[in-house]
Amino acid sequence: MLTLAVAASQPLLTPAALLGLDLAMHLHTQQRIFGGRDTFPTMDAALVPGALCYANGEPKPALADRLHTAAALLQAAKCGRIIVSGDDGARRQDEIGPMLAFLERLGVARADIVVDSGSFRTLDTMARVARMNPGGV
Repeated sequence: MLTLAVAASQPLLTPAALLGLDLAMHLHTQQRIFGGRDTFPTMDAALVPGALCYANGEPKPALADRLHTAAALLQAAKCGRIIVSGDDGARRQDEIGPMLAFLERLGVARADIVVDSGSFRTLDTMARVARMNPGGV
């Protein structure tokens, strides 16, 4: 017989600690959250980290939202290009192909899209893009 013990008598973090973490995160990121395109600073590029797609190749909602936002920033001249980053199918699922197709359907020219196909985790993406764009993204 397999017996499992679950320690649930004390939470790892108290509600006060969670509230404190939430407040600290809010204060730390407050100047990096923008209310819309008009308040967004002009940047060299908009980065779209990859995410899973449906079996038919369509981006799932989180990725589609990222792509819509990047396209809107480009069209509003808030960035000069869009960097799509993720798996090109080498490890798990092609994220790059669907992102390119989706952006092109939104009217983004292929020349305005830079592909980073060697990033398989968000941390990889951030490190690779930082090396590609030392001036910032």
